[in-house]
Amino acid sequence: GELDFAISGNDFFEGRRMFADTGLMVGYFRCPDCGFLFTPAFDSFTVADWEQHVYNDSYVLADPPFLEERPLRDAKMCGILFDSFRQADMLDYGGGRGLLAEDLKRQGFRCVSFDPIYQAGKPQPAPADIMTCFEVVQHVANQNALLQDIARLLKPGAVFLFSTL
Repeated sequence: GELDFAISGNDFFEGRRMFADTGLMVGYFRCPDCGFLFTPAFDSFTVADWEQHVYNDSYVLADPPFLEERPLRDAKMCGILFDSFRQADMLDYGGGRGLLAEDLKRQGFRCVSFDPIYQAGKPQPAPADIMTCFEVVQHVANQNALLQDIARLLKPGAVFLFSTL
């Protein structure tokens, strides 16, 4: 099947459409063996395409917890999980506007945020002892390149915590 590009997961929670139809239809496919639903529509998207069409000032309408709720909740969890490692170099990969890293700093951690979309042009940080990566993998067209980038930013023996719902 296919859906308009402007369909948002948040439409369901709000009970209404968050964005007007664009007329750009996105085709979806289902694997007949396992039922996995996917689309190749964004495989050729560049960082500029993602910035223009998805991760712009209106993104919060599609994902309201993005701004504060999720990063603060994740920072609280990391503060508990990594309490004994406050002197470790931490990196939140794909950290959006950096709120998770800022909150961990307030908790006494040495943490930086790096997001190739929100911090485009910023040099990559130094490799880290601990890296978090929350809700990133499903937003990237080339997961292989993503994981290679992440691997370059992990010190030998580092801890990598990621989650995708």
